[in-house]
Amino acid sequence: MDKIWIKCIYHTLGMNNDVSNYIINSDDRWNDVHCNRDYNIYTQPNYYIMHYSFDIINNPQKKGHIVRWNNIISNLFISDEHKEKLWNIYFESRKKYNVLSRFVNRCKYKSISVKVSHDLNMEEIKLNPYTSTIIFQDGALYYFTISDLIKICESSLGFCDEFFSEAYLPKNPYTNKEFSYPILYRIYKAIRFSNYKIPFLMEMFYRSNFDIELFKFSNDVFIREHCIKSFVKNGSCEEHYQYIQEMLEMQCFDELFDFNCDFPESVIVDALKPYMFMYIIYRYSLRTAERKNDYLILLKRSLIEFKQANPTFGRNITKLERIFDYDIKKWVKQTKSVMITNFIETNVKLPKFNELVPDIIIKTGNVFGNILNY
Repeated sequence: MDKIWIKCIYHTLGMNNDVSNYIINSDDRWNDVHCNRDYNIYTQPNYYIMHYSFDIINNPQKKGHIVRWNNIISNLFISDEHKEKLWNIYFESRKKYNVLSRFVNRCKYKSISVKVSHDLNMEEIKLNPYTSTIIFQDGALYYFTISDLIKICESSLGFCDEFFSEAYLPKNPYTNKEFSYPILYRIYKAIRFSNYKIPFLMEMFYRSNFDIELFKFSNDVFIREHCIKSFVKNGSCEEHYQYIQEMLEMQCFDELFDFNCDFPESVIVDALKPYMFMYIIYRYSLRTAERKNDYLILLKRSLIEFKQANPTFGRNITKLERIFDYDIKKWVKQTKSVMITNFIETNVKLPKFNELVPDIIIKTGNVFGNILNY
């Protein structure tokens, strides 16, 4: 498609198809084009736009097209009048390219069979611009619901191992092949104009020009926060219990609770899960030391309040009760050990993820402010 885009530029400059093909396919552009009078009449008066097209031919990576154009249009040695002319050529050629692309896509969609027309829950998809979209990949059409695409993108962009980012490009779940740049842009556009709110990580991925390495480098803080949120929401009971144990082994909490080895882990998780969230933020987030210390103070205060509201929670209490012994036919006293598993929930307000983001950007000062510029 790069050659088609360049041909649209050349057509806007008044070149016919033979001239365009000659310039595009030239192996020695200096002698064949610049030193050739028949073709120099096109390149000389349109030096900057021709240089832009040559740069695309030599380096066809689409993710760099915008950067190359911005370098030309921001050149201080180009007059405002000439910049306006360049913009007119750019918009006119882009308009032709978009019309041609839409026509080609319509032809493809009519001639290609649909390979997958059901969602990930095996339910038939009814095409609707606000809830579903079509993706063309490897010569086949795939129907996707917007909700499935959001899950696919969030799981790949927010993938972590022990809260360390291992983000990777979203893939087609039916072929396990990575989505290309045009497909990613189509997905972003479909989500943007759907009935769904676009995920924060997908927005930051778009601002990183769908460059996965740049995305991980620029948004490590947000990815870590997303991982924490996802772990607290979807982690297993065993995983949560591991971090709660780690929290209670801190020096300031080691004497606050003393759970018996037989005490149910699920009860401990249910009771202390909100406090585990604050501990993970303090221990594993990438916020500033000041913000993390605030969460540690909040954690100490909240756990003390919980202990005051539930002073016997976790204890084994021995009760003395009378039972009738039928062997000796009389009432006898017997001790019974009882675990205190009931607890009163204290009022702990946990911030949602959309509240965590401004907490990182605004409350921590300008440390991460430059991230929003991507």
